[in-house]
Amino acid sequence: MIQTEYTVPTQITFCGLTGGAGPRLIIPLDCSRPPITYVQQAVDAVPERVRIGHNGKPYVTFFGEALGLIINYTPDSALRCSLDGEPLEVLHKAYRLGEVRLSFGGPLLSPAAVSRVLGFS
Repeated sequence: MIQTEYTVPTQITFCGLTGGAGPRLIIPLDCSRPPITYVQQAVDAVPERVRIGHNGKPYVTFFGEALGLIINYTPDSALRCSLDGEPLEVLHKAYRLGEVRLSFGGPLLSPAAVSRVLGFS
């Protein structure tokens, strides 16, 4: 997962309409490979998910500057790293994103469902 300067999207409605936080911040890992490779897998995926801002710093749309990575190993352990993969802190619980749910006068819809309907994905 990419750790960013904002934990809540700056434009929550547009973030929700275009797929939510997951596609922007969650980096899927190949769990068939050993856990020792997870940090490098995440580091390798960063260029696909971040853009370089006018200030030269990496950022994630709606979430601001990309600060680092958090690798969840188990529900009770995670590792916070720099964007280059340098270990910074061991966390004693997994990091979880909040959820965006949308409703247009009916049942709640996931951002992915709305994004598909609107043709964003």
